[in-house]
Amino acid sequence: MKKKLLIITMILILVFSFSACGSKEEANEEVNEETVVEKIEEAIPSEAAGEAEEKKQSSKIVKPGKEYNAGDLSYNIIGLEVKNGVLRINMEIFNNSDEDINFSPMDRLAVFNDNGEECSWNMMIGKLGGLITPNNKIVGETGFDIGSLETDNYMLHIGESFEYKPAIEISSDDIGVAFAEIFEESDIESEYTIGTAVESERFDMLVNGVSIKPSDKEGQEIVLIDLSITNNHSEEQALGFEIAGVYTASGEKLKSAYNDWTFRNYPIDSGETATGIVSYYCEEGKRDFYMVVSPDINDFGRKEIIRFSEL
Repeated sequence: MKKKLLIITMILILVFSFSACGSKEEANEEVNEETVVEKIEEAIPSEAAGEAEEKKQSSKIVKPGKEYNAGDLSYNIIGLEVKNGVLRINMEIFNNSDEDINFSPMDRLAVFNDNGEECSWNMMIGKLGGLITPNNKIVGETGFDIGSLETDNYMLHIGESFEYKPAIEISSDDIGVAFAEIFEESDIESEYTIGTAVESERFDMLVNGVSIKPSDKEGQEIVLIDLSITNNHSEEQALGFEIAGVYTASGEKLKSAYNDWTFRNYPIDSGETATGIVSYYCEEGKRDFYMVVSPDINDFGRKEIIRFSEL
């Protein structure tokens, strides 16, 4: 406000100074109220517009169950739990852009308690993260160690590349509450499916088939993916490809079921193909999935999606 008053005062001084110091003919020109207002409006809108733009770019702090927007991503908490000194946050994240976004909670989320102390991200908790395809979402859980830092309320900060802003305010009344999902998943589009290989100069990656079997975990089954890797390199290779994650069609990242994992990461001879099963726990009844892969370590930014179903 002080800055605006200063601008107005300076314009009035300049206007009437020019009126007094000009020639007699110029002095007779009417300096009316409209002229002064026009000059003031020319100077002030840029500041007002800047303030409006700043407000537009920064989302307001919301409560769990409400959408928070940051850049190309929208966030919504769908569940909160405190267990063994860890604040577990279940959330959905929607990609509003037309490009794939590789999401990691490590560099985009932070939690602070009532005293402004940061709670450490627990890398062992949850499965929130991975590739979010355009106009689609991922769903999962992440955790933050509260321990001796436990207070009644917390603030989830959201941003990118460790640059965060206060985003979602969490109170003790929110713990243990289930909130509705507000983002819908879109149909995953991919030219790769069962029997269609993702090819590269280094490796080809092919899903031969998929099946489901019961597991020893309540409410969980195991999806078994028959995978082939062909070494196109002139020498034997043990590394050079990556399975970046397997997801349900709704974007929930699956956890590995290592007891049923038979694919071994041993050296593959030049021109040879290795086969085996990669396995993941999934919620009972889920039958549509997609796998994110990087077939060539020399082009690691390339990530492809293999879409498949268990019929």
